[in-house]
Amino acid sequence: MKRFLLATVIVATGCGGAPSLPPVVRDSAGVTIVENFGPTWGRNQAWMVSEEPTLNIGDTTRGEDYMFARVVGALRLPDGNIVVANNGTAQLRWYGADGSFLQAVGRARSIGVVFSNLAWLGRFGDESILAFDGMNLRTAIFDTDGTLQHSGSLIVTFQAPPGSVSGVFSDSSLLVVRGARHWVRAMQGQPNPPQGLRRGPTLAFRYNWQDGAFLNPLGTYSGSEQIFRTGRTQIVHVNPRPFGKNAVLAVSGINFLVGTQDRYEIRVISNLDTLKALVRLQRENPPVTQAQIDRYKNARLTNVHPRERDDREAQLDSLPWPETMPAYSEILVDTEGNLWVAEHRPFGVEQPVWNVFDPSYHLLGSVETPLRLTIFDIGADYILGLWR
Repeated sequence: MKRFLLATVIVATGCGGAPSLPPVVRDSAGVTIVENFGPTWGRNQAWMVSEEPTLNIGDTTRGEDYMFARVVGALRLPDGNIVVANNGTAQLRWYGADGSFLQAVGRARSIGVVFSNLAWLGRFGDESILAFDGMNLRTAIFDTDGTLQHSGSLIVTFQAPPGSVSGVFSDSSLLVVRGARHWVRAMQGQPNPPQGLRRGPTLAFRYNWQDGAFLNPLGTYSGSEQIFRTGRTQIVHVNPRPFGKNAVLAVSGINFLVGTQDRYEIRVISNLDTLKALVRLQRENPPVTQAQIDRYKNARLTNVHPRERDDREAQLDSLPWPETMPAYSEILVDTEGNLWVAEHRPFGVEQPVWNVFDPSYHLLGSVETPLRLTIFDIGADYILGLWR
C-alpha cells in the first residue's frame, strides 16, 4: 500500500559539531561563486526528521478516496490542508490537516476541468496551486479551496517544442522543460538510429501563464545518458546508463537552478537566462567500484532464464561503465528558500541524505530522511512525501 507521510523537521539537541571552514564567496565577471568546504552548522543547530510520521493518509479499508496510484505531487497548503495529484485516477484530492478526505477534482468528479495525464503540481503564488496535464499541455490554476481560477494550454512553436511544466517563477511565468522522453523518441525514429552511449539535451523555456505563449529560452543542458542498441528484430532498445548522469532543475523565486551532476556545482540562472551564481561543494565524485558493477550485474541476472543468461551477461559486460558516480541526485527548494541537494544513491536502497544550503547558498549541513520516502514538499517544519 502506498501512503502519504507528513514528517516533522525539528531542531536536534546535541547534534552537530565544530563547523568546517566558512564558504568563500567571490565575484567573477558579475557572477557570484560560492565555494563550500563543509557544513557550517555548529552544535545544537543541525536538523533532524522525526522517526515517526505525524500524519498518514492512505488506508485501503476507508475506500478509494484513501487509495493512491501514480502520485506525481503533493503540497501542504497555508491552512494545513494537503492537496495530492493522483494520476492513477487523474484527480487532485484535498485532505484536511487531520488527513480526512475533503474533495476531488478531475476525471472522476469533474468540477470545471478534466485531467488526462497529471504530470506536475506546484504552488502558484501564496494562495493558489497549478496542475499540469502533460497529455494536453494544459495548465489549471486553483485556489486553496479547490475552486478553478484559470485554465489554458501551452502554445507549441518551432522555438519551443512540447515540454513539461516544472516550476513557477515569482513573476508567475512558467518553467517548461523538455528532456529525455522527447529526444529519445526522436532518435529512435531516425532511419539510422544511433548505437551505444548518447547524452541528450535538456532544454528549458519560459512561458506566460495567462495565454500559454512562449516568452524566452532558458538554455540547453547536458541531460540524461542513454544506451541505444538495435536488437535482432531491428527494434531499437534504449536504456539508461548504469550510474548515469542527468540534468536536474528547480525554481527559486525569479531564478531557477540547474545541475548536470558532472561535478558538485549548481548554476543559478534568472528567468531571463542570465547566469547569477555558481554553487559549489569542494569534493570529488565517488568512484564506481568493481563491487558496485558486480552488484548491478547480479541484480539484472536475477530470474533470467538459463537459456538467455549468456546473452544477457554479454550485454552487461559490454556496457559503458562510468569511472565516477554522479556528484549528487535531485534538487529541491523549500518554502524558506533553502536548497536541498540529495546525495546520489547507486541502488536506491541506501540511507537518503540531503545537503541543505541556505538562501545565500552556504552549506548548512546534512539531513537524513526516511527510507522509501519520495519527497514532494518541504516547509519550515515539515516534509511531505509518498511513503512506499
